[in-house]
Amino acid sequence: QFMQELIPRGIKLAPDLNLLINNASIFYPKSLAETDLNTLDDFMNLHLKAPLILSRDFARDCGKGQIVNMVDTQVLKNPIDYLPYILSKKALTELTYLTAKALGPEIRVNAIAPGYILPPIEGNADKSEFWISKAPLKRMGAVTDITAALESLLDNSFLTGQVLWVDGG
Repeated sequence: QFMQELIPRGIKLAPDLNLLINNASIFYPKSLAETDLNTLDDFMNLHLKAPLILSRDFARDCGKGQIVNMVDTQVLKNPIDYLPYILSKKALTELTYLTAKALGPEIRVNAIAPGYILPPIEGNADKSEFWISKAPLKRMGAVTDITAALESLLDNSFLTGQVLWVDGG
């Protein structure tokens, strides 16, 4: 219920609302063997269902603007120790492509796929040295790299249905 009231509430606070960023996320390891229906629902509800409903409502109530989905560079690498997380972020990536077609030209839809930007939260192993060694730029990213990517997407009116990979290569 709260999710379906979010866009109308946002419009009351900002009548010229023209940007939706689907950024809410959960991240913790679960293998295929460890994945049950509740775990799958947790990931899919937050990473797919909520962005889909919010995008639908944004299009209906705002009529124009931009949507940016936050995905993950790991959707290309298929790490199986985070299987339901990766599956749900892959689904969000596909939702980006589909909604770009469905909502254009009034609404542009793109995604940002961050690489290693922030240190892991409790419960996740710190593999920073490993990821930094794999990236051609040989460093961890920064939040400012993500905001710069967002600004690029917002400023270029000829981009829709794109994923901007912000992962150091």
